[in-house]
Amino acid sequence: MIDAYQILKETELPKLIDESYINQLKKNFQNNYLNSHDYHEVLKHHRYPNNFKNEILHELNNYLNKIQNREELQDIDIEKRSQLRVPGEISNILER
Repeated sequence: MIDAYQILKETELPKLIDESYINQLKKNFQNNYLNSHDYHEVLKHHRYPNNFKNEILHELNNYLNKIQNREELQDIDIEKRSQLRVPGEISNILER
C-alpha cells in the first residue's frame, strides 16, 4: 500500500502551500491509490462491481482512521489534562 509520507517525500513542496496544491495532492493520492489496486481493471471484470467499490471504500476508511490516530496527530494539553485529535481540532477551527 502506498504511504502518505512516501508521497510527500517524492513531491517537491512549494514555499507556500495553497488550496490548488492541496487539491493536486489529493488527486495524486487518489490516482496512486486506485492504480495500486488495479481499480479500473478489476472493476471492469469483477462479477459484483459494487462489492469491489465497497471493499475499496472500507479499506480507505480504515487507512484514514489509521492516519488520524497516529501519535503525531495527537494534541496533548498537559495544563488542561486533555488529549485531542488534531484533525478534529482543525475541523472545529474551520467551522467557526
